[in-house]
Amino acid sequence: NMLDVQSKGDAFTIGAASGRRVLGAIDRGGVPCSDDCWSLVVDLMHASQWQQIMSSWSIYEELRRAGLPSDRRIIELVEKYRTYSHQVSLVLSTQPPYRTLVRGLIPIELQDAYWDHCYRLDDAIEVYLSPCPPPEDLSIDPGTIEGILADPEIVRTLREWTSIARVVGQTMTEPQKALGQDILNRIDGADP
Repeated sequence: NMLDVQSKGDAFTIGAASGRRVLGAIDRGGVPCSDDCWSLVVDLMHASQWQQIMSSWSIYEELRRAGLPSDRRIIELVEKYRTYSHQVSLVLSTQPPYRTLVRGLIPIELQDAYWDHCYRLDDAIEVYLSPCPPPEDLSIDPGTIEGILADPEIVRTLREWTSIARVVGQTMTEPQKALGQDILNRIDGADP
């Protein structure tokens, strides 16, 4: 569970950073991408990533029914960890509108190139490669990218999603990770 939290937190952090780069390009007037359209495509796609968080606490609940753990501090820490998990899962219960909008505008051949070169699945963990080198012989029409960046709905929904992804990513990689480590340390130091 902690590895899953860390990897998803890292993924949201990458997406939020990508969203900020896209918003920066938009704020500068869409910056023509004749030299590096691929980086903008990657950032548009990275920013569109979303993963639902679903946690099963059945084993913990079974242990609690059996009176375990008996250390009150461990119980308090786990309950706090569960609260973080619950709050994050509520925020991520539905896909962000940005995801559907931008993926509907990016040409499929660019999306195919992204999936082939910038994404992989490692032991059921989604990994977003950043930076992601451009594929050879890929032609990108700068006008298409500029049109996406000029779409007011893309701007509005990306701003909202970037803010959410940043907070979720930071929560999962900082306080929730530290709390999980505190739980493990407490268990390791607890009397059997």
